[in-house]
Amino acid sequence: MVNNIANYTKHDIARVFLNLEDKKGRKDLSKKLEIGEGTLRTILDILKKKKLIESRQQGHQFSKKGEKLCRNILKIIDVPKATSTSFYPGKKQVGVLLKNKKDIKVGIEKRDAAIRLGADGAIILKYNQKLYLPEFDYKSDDFKKLEEQFVLKNNNILIITFSDTLRFAEISAIACAAEINKDLKELIENIIN
Repeated sequence: MVNNIANYTKHDIARVFLNLEDKKGRKDLSKKLEIGEGTLRTILDILKKKKLIESRQQGHQFSKKGEKLCRNILKIIDVPKATSTSFYPGKKQVGVLLKNKKDIKVGIEKRDAAIRLGADGAIILKYNQKLYLPEFDYKSDDFKKLEEQFVLKNNNILIITFSDTLRFAEISAIACAAEINKDLKELIENIIN
């Protein structure tokens, strides 16, 4: 018997979990997340074993435990979504909104977490009446476009990651957000470990 090599990362498990909120069928979810249907089945089995989801005739749904975990995560971040800016032309881009309630310092080491997990680049923006790059006096028309795509409040952090695939842009955005917010990191670890 041949052992198959896992074709997913731990953060793919978190991506699948967060995207179950959409209530898409397995085929649509597989396409959206850029993972094979067999890989998706494996990840769904992992989530079932952790008692975070249940299989029903209508498809997979959150268990009570999974619903609570998802609700707690979504208090901290929005589900990552594809976005578009003029930064990194030709790359897929994903934005994740970290609903930060207090002002925190965000350094380059947080951005490096995204790059370690497959992003070609990442930009971490803060919002205080408008989006801006911390520690830089840089303005861009893209910031206005991003403000229209996300519901921003003061002290929120918007992470934009860039990669050749939406999959790795999304993985890296989630990982970067978890590096910035320790509560989110703990919740994500409940899914992936």
